[in-house]
Amino acid sequence: MIKTINRFCKGFRIPLLPAVAILALAFLLLPNASQADGRKLNAEEVNIVSSVNDYLNSFDNMEGYFVQTGPSGKYTSGRFFMSRPGRIRFEYEPPSPLMIVADGTWVSIENRKLKTSEHYPLKTTPLKIILGKNINLLKSVDVTQAFRDESRITVTLHDHGVVDNGEITLVFQPEDMVLKEWIVIDAQGLQTRVSVSDLVTGIQRSQKLFFIKKPDFPESDR
Repeated sequence: MIKTINRFCKGFRIPLLPAVAILALAFLLLPNASQADGRKLNAEEVNIVSSVNDYLNSFDNMEGYFVQTGPSGKYTSGRFFMSRPGRIRFEYEPPSPLMIVADGTWVSIENRKLKTSEHYPLKTTPLKIILGKNINLLKSVDVTQAFRDESRITVTLHDHGVVDNGEITLVFQPEDMVLKEWIVIDAQGLQTRVSVSDLVTGIQRSQKLFFIKKPDFPESDR
């Protein structure tokens, strides 16, 4: 269900990304930059988003541990692997039977116990925000909040191209701009939080790690 994948991704939604991370090429962001909704960012907000862009584009491979807290307060944990563009893998620890894999086109939610899987186009999930080849948050999404204090840096994003995608908030350590967690609120208002730790970048894993059996959909649906 799209609702299911959006709830998970809210929680990479990466890393996030989860999200979780990413590769080098900084973007020059103008101080009078504006969002698709017409709201202009002030100079401090643009500076914060610029720093986040630099970080997210400073690497293409990342891995580490995650703890996910779902809307009901239930905890799950595991290990994730990211390879930009487009690829990420979340391996949940038992007793959770889940494994979530994005191969650049599709996102697969696999139940290893039941040996079943569901597939969704990557472009319809919040994961696409942080798995792009070159990330420019001022152009690709609406930045609804950019905030910095002594304890954290937060940037809240909404994909203006997909109305029901909800929003994702990326949270970073302010002293070294390292991803701490991401928080996803879906279209139903349900929140999933994913905290990440022991992050390592630069390790190239086999692309077989991100292989999923393609769903039997027409090419035009991809």
